[in-house]
Amino acid sequence: MVQTKSFGRLLSSVSSGRGSSIAALSLAICFFLGYNSARAQYTTNGTGGGSWTSGSTWQGGQVPPAGSDVTIASNDSVWTSLSAQTGCGALDIQSGAKLNVLGQGIAMTGAFSVGAGAVYINNTDSAKAWPAGATGYTIDPTSTFILGPSGNPTLGWSQSDSTFGNVIIEPNSNSSGPACGANLTIQGNLTVAVGQGNYFRGIAVSTAASAGVTSFIHHILGNVTVISGNWAAVDMGVSATVPLYCTWNVDGNVTVGDPSTAAQIARFSPITSEDDIGARGTFNIKGNLSFINGGRLAAGSNSGSNQSASQYATVNIQGNLSFDNTAKFGVNSMGNFDINFTGTKPQTVTLGTNVSFSHSGPPQCSVWDTIAAGANVTITGGHYWRSEQTLAPNGTGAFVVNGTLNIDAQDTIKGSQKFIVSPGGTLGIGATDGITASTDANPYTGNIQVDSARVFSSEANYVYDGTSAQKTGSGLPTTVNDLTIEDTAGVMLTQATTINGTLALKAGVFDNTIPFALGPGGKISYEGGSLLTGVKRKDVLVPQQFYMDQNYPNPFNPSTTIEFGVPSRSFVTVKVYNVLGQKVATLFSGEQNAGVYTVDFNGANFSSGVYFYRIQAGNWSKTKRMVMVK
Repeated sequence: MVQTKSFGRLLSSVSSGRGSSIAALSLAICFFLGYNSARAQYTTNGTGGGSWTSGSTWQGGQVPPAGSDVTIASNDSVWTSLSAQTGCGALDIQSGAKLNVLGQGIAMTGAFSVGAGAVYINNTDSAKAWPAGATGYTIDPTSTFILGPSGNPTLGWSQSDSTFGNVIIEPNSNSSGPACGANLTIQGNLTVAVGQGNYFRGIAVSTAASAGVTSFIHHILGNVTVISGNWAAVDMGVSATVPLYCTWNVDGNVTVGDPSTAAQIARFSPITSEDDIGARGTFNIKGNLSFINGGRLAAGSNSGSNQSASQYATVNIQGNLSFDNTAKFGVNSMGNFDINFTGTKPQTVTLGTNVSFSHSGPPQCSVWDTIAAGANVTITGGHYWRSEQTLAPNGTGAFVVNGTLNIDAQDTIKGSQKFIVSPGGTLGIGATDGITASTDANPYTGNIQVDSARVFSSEANYVYDGTSAQKTGSGLPTTVNDLTIEDTAGVMLTQATTINGTLALKAGVFDNTIPFALGPGGKISYEGGSLLTGVKRKDVLVPQQFYMDQNYPNPFNPSTTIEFGVPSRSFVTVKVYNVLGQKVATLFSGEQNAGVYTVDFNGANFSSGVYFYRIQAGNWSKTKRMVMVK
């Protein structure tokens, strides 16, 4: 709909009935000039839309001339010409509306806005993302941008046009698929459906806006689904000598594979093309990472010879990691492949199939798996996690536990990687054979079966929580920090061990026929489990529970001795009361380590009669009666 007024009508409306004053004339002229500088407004018909170049698409029947402001009304669908560039001033795509941009795209001179639930489809080979030349971009988080089959292969060309709601990347006529040319912000979800063999990845771009850019950081506030093709962080260097770094930060979940398609056509890899200068691709995922319907996890997608040992392919996961029984794996890239678990809440790795990062190579990349300090990861599913990279220039890599790693009974860590439990780390063991040392006569039992070094720190913590009777195994160090027994079927100690921290007996019987010793700060905490036999610490028996014996002698005159036992370090008080409930003496008050203790009560200054002595240790207390006869 066009809104115009003639100068004569405007002047008449200002001066009528008031006389022809200079002030009124000036006002009319100013208003006319100001109004005339505004662009004409055009709005679609509101009955479904149509072709941009058809008069029936627009209210009033007139196609918007170049430079006019345009509104695509709610729920209307409009497509542009295939042969020429479409021009306008401002462009507002209202809620629920759709605009499919074909041909040469749209050139703008005003503001651009996309409403809630609106859809913008880029099928032009000239526009890089949103229409070019807009004075500002307002994008509703629930809107959708679709990069169609004929769209330009670079998504985002400058930082001003790099914010989106939801994004869908469809199969593209570009030979290798679309890429990112700016720091993208996707407020909703990303769907990658570029087609089998194609990529959606970060590349270096040669525009003035991106000149000198050697790294991109993209942020997705929603979820990511890879339906087909390979979603990769980075492709190759900025130049022959300058590497490119690309990072994707994802707040939601990532799913690789989709049941609606053929299997094995969705891939996820930090690196795509080989690079001899050390590109770096990183995914930081706050949610879960899942592989279904043949989805593939790999360091890279090429195995050419033009690769650098300084390449870094990194996946940092804060949520759960899961593979169904069809998942695939690969490491056909040189450099380093890092899989790091960095969550602050418990994380689960579900192995629906054997995970094997293996490549006959060269090239091969070193595989580094890390449980970060503070992370708590459980591996379950009844399969193995294996890395076999014996020809990697950076070595075989390592599985490093800085936080907590729990491994279910039937799950194992295998391959040529080293396995390291760092000081302060915690290893939870579910296998019946516990953990075995690489020097063991049969090293391929228990949860850890790597061919390379197995390093179990004496300053780490170890937890046995299987469902069948367990042995601690030859891999348990002869000195540990904390040792937790949580297997209701029982655990047998297989070699003499010193515990410098806490022996926590949470469930079952700990068979200590082969004895353990408590270090200087060691203690036993009875939390539902028990020892097969009592233990001594510096020739003092450590009881399995709190107790207090009857005083001896009893009756007494004037002194008697009271014995009590403390199974773990506690704050202890021993007090004496008369028959009126009045406290008459405090025999002890303070911290006591685990052990057996005695205190004496001397009643020389008290009269004959009945007295009561009471011990309080933590939440445990006991009161007994004694008699003094003079």
